[in-house]
Amino acid sequence: MRGVNRALIVCCLLTAGLFRPSGALPAERTTDPDLKTPVQITGRVINESDGLPAAGADVFVLLPAPEGGRTYYWPLPLKQIKADANGKFAYETSHSGRHVVWANHGKLTSRQKTIGGEKVLVNADGTSSDAVLLRLRPAVSVRAMVSDEANGRPVQNATVHLGWSDLADFQTDANGLANVEPLTSERWFFEVWAQGYAKQVRWLNLEAGHDGELPIALAPGATVEGVVRDPDGKPLAGVEVGASVAGKRDLNWHYQLSDDQGRYRIGNLPLNETITLSVAKDKFVRDRLEIPVSEPTTGFDFTMTRRPHGGAVKGIVIDRDGRPVRGAVLTNRGNHSADERRAVSDAAGRFLLDDLFHGFSGCQLAISAKGLAPTVLDVTPGKADAPAELKVALQPGHRISGKVTGENGTPLSDVYVSWNQNGILLVGATQTNEEGGFELDSLPDGCLLSFSKQGYSALRDASLPLDGEGVVKVTLSPQGVIRGNVVDARTGAAVRSFRVSLNFSPHQLAGDVRGTILTDLVDPGQQYQSDEGLFEVNGLLLRMPLQVSVDAEGYERCVNERVECRAPDESRTIEFRMVAEDPAKFVSYRGKLLDAHGEPIAGAQLRLIVATTRNSRDRDRFPFNWTMIENGQLARQSGVRRFLQAATGEDGTFHFERVPGDFDTELVWWGKDIAPGRRPGLETLGQPERDAIEIVLEPSAHIIGKIDRAAFPDATRVSLRPVSRGVMDSKTATLKQGQETFEFSGLPAGAYTINLMGPAKSVGSRGGVRFEPLGTVKVDLEPGDVKRVEFVQKAAAGASNDTARGRN
Repeated sequence: MRGVNRALIVCCLLTAGLFRPSGALPAERTTDPDLKTPVQITGRVINESDGLPAAGADVFVLLPAPEGGRTYYWPLPLKQIKADANGKFAYETSHSGRHVVWANHGKLTSRQKTIGGEKVLVNADGTSSDAVLLRLRPAVSVRAMVSDEANGRPVQNATVHLGWSDLADFQTDANGLANVEPLTSERWFFEVWAQGYAKQVRWLNLEAGHDGELPIALAPGATVEGVVRDPDGKPLAGVEVGASVAGKRDLNWHYQLSDDQGRYRIGNLPLNETITLSVAKDKFVRDRLEIPVSEPTTGFDFTMTRRPHGGAVKGIVIDRDGRPVRGAVLTNRGNHSADERRAVSDAAGRFLLDDLFHGFSGCQLAISAKGLAPTVLDVTPGKADAPAELKVALQPGHRISGKVTGENGTPLSDVYVSWNQNGILLVGATQTNEEGGFELDSLPDGCLLSFSKQGYSALRDASLPLDGEGVVKVTLSPQGVIRGNVVDARTGAAVRSFRVSLNFSPHQLAGDVRGTILTDLVDPGQQYQSDEGLFEVNGLLLRMPLQVSVDAEGYERCVNERVECRAPDESRTIEFRMVAEDPAKFVSYRGKLLDAHGEPIAGAQLRLIVATTRNSRDRDRFPFNWTMIENGQLARQSGVRRFLQAATGEDGTFHFERVPGDFDTELVWWGKDIAPGRRPGLETLGQPERDAIEIVLEPSAHIIGKIDRAAFPDATRVSLRPVSRGVMDSKTATLKQGQETFEFSGLPAGAYTINLMGPAKSVGSRGGVRFEPLGTVKVDLEPGDVKRVEFVQKAAAGASNDTARGRN
């Protein structure tokens, strides 16, 4: 996964307290040293409990963020030193700007949040803030217990990694244990892996300030490795290779660059899954490759295709009065955050952009300059040696001077103020100062602003008065919270360990507040450990109704489909009464998946769905449609009691244990070159039948397509839509520039509509797009069919009005 632009967006959100990602991102970036004479940052570390010096405490200095801002990249530019016997420390820095300093000592820390310490300002003239005093307070500790899933034995030397953390990794001992400390009272993202095992991830909520435990059972893992080559067969270095697993969002962070020999190696992947490799390198076509992984090591070499030159544009940027604009930023982006070309106009307003990217909306340029309104232009590039000429006139920008306060009138600093128009092409952001003030003077027409700060409800898409003389006041409401108490329904005793996940309430009312939810609160949710069975979810939008689900080992899921987020002083504690699982009602399902010739099908993806509410006449309607099943979101629906995942073995077998036997049960399957299908009614089977399920699949069908690029030079994608809902959901094939063929494989029998689509057209001001239809083909498929279709030039006048035709 590419990181530079994504890292910028993610880190801005981190600064606002909105998002904490994980995984490998680009190497640390910091401001270049700019002081000729180093400056000393000095201070002292003491224990808050008794005021005595903390001899030997670890002191951390976070260097200034790059470009003079407050946005950090991972890994953080951290420097570590030791306090002396008197608790004193000194660090010599050659950087001007804001430094952040904190201390750790065992389970004690001076920081109250991640990357949160004392601010030390080093000025460009060599002066700095006074010495800092760091007070150590008790922190939170988590005992990680890592074992082998198959035999329960401890796993030694497992790595416990904290995503986007200011702490180093931890290693388990011979007993599979690691004390992870000192942690602040926040939500933490844990990643755990070991040699030969698949990585496991957990979100653990420690906001209550209690110590916790993290039992992790590791399953056997797999490694995908190989060599990347260019079209001439030479090894290709610096290729970004990212591995992801469909439906497992938090595992989509395996990332590395190929070395000088073109080699890559990504480990700790799950076995018996289809791994998607996302590969990218400038000047080459970005690609996604699917690899079934059923062995501990899978070799996979691939060759990248050179990207055709994207053309060039040059020109001049002027203001309303025709004067050249110096320093205008011109940005061209493709369909990925890393696909970017950028130029800055010179003193004469001139610029040149070469090898442009073509996105879903065609080839576009975003142009912005200080004090002027940004704009987006559709462009048709010329050749590299004959760039297309542009003359861009920018109008004066709209401006706003504002102040953000809480409901009590207290100014709020470090509020993240952002605006977004036309998708990712027009964006901007700033932060409020210590007095809560902010200023923007380069806003486009119809600009909407958003405000966010940790501990407050985010204000999204606010329409504020622009170009006025006064200060616009913005008030942020307290964050919404949900509080709960998880108890055993029979005994009333507290349930100590449980997971809470949120979703949008299925019961929406007129006037309800609508907004967004942090992804980690939805999937996989937050793990809590409380002797009293209490939990609190913070950082929610005030008065927004949510669905709250609680899962605990040994209990059936408990769901409250509508809980309104309240202010902390208004929130009431909601009781979740957990019903213990009844092992007497559990059944198992065993079976085999076979092809039409009776041969076993290995590596097929299986999902067993157990639900309390299904529409008997329209079983595949939302949320039981294919997309919700494949991406795993069905598991979070209130009526779903089990959503079990598996893959068939080498002999085509499958096995599901501990399944409630008195609810609607359906088996769903899909995979490479096999037709997706569903088998309902498993709950009606007797036990002998449950142990010998045999499913014989019809041969899958295949579509091979061809596009006349002379007739359709602007085609960007092909969509396949089944006429009968329930067979499968629509599929889309994105076309590379100049691509003339396409394929759809693994299709069930049925009638389909194939649509050829052109460039996307912008819809509205928020980045929505609509793809232009170019032609349509209708195809009827029988089991095992291989049909060929063509999108060809229009027939002669009077013969036909079709823009495409199908050929068997």
